[in-house]
Amino acid sequence: MPPVVPTPQPGAAEVPIGVGAAALNHVETAKSGGHGGGSGGPSTIPGIEGAGEVFAQINALLAQAGTSKDHLLTETIHIRNVKFNAAGMNVAWSAWLHPERKPVRDCIESAFQLPVLMEIVVTAAVPN
Repeated sequence: MPPVVPTPQPGAAEVPIGVGAAALNHVETAKSGGHGGGSGGPSTIPGIEGAGEVFAQINALLAQAGTSKDHLLTETIHIRNVKFNAAGMNVAWSAWLHPERKPVRDCIESAFQLPVLMEIVVTAAVPN
């Protein structure tokens, strides 16, 4: 059984993201049973395909700044486990952006202090 972890609390410069629905897939089923490889043992966070909710929040924050995803210059994605989480992230990424307006992107496997799957940092131009 996966360990019980505390509910993460956002820091001063962080935004909480609520995932209303996410698929439970074979990776999570195997990981919750202690199988499936990867680092760190069984996953404590189900829903590796919850990236769409993150993108909706980014859209809202970009709109508050007077810009949009069409003006993104860079995006850096820190992801807990590239092997198990990148496929769902890439599907959501491709669906979110216009195919001819994709910014430079880095996807980095990162160890997090809190039980989160990913952190995304974007830089966008603000049109005149």
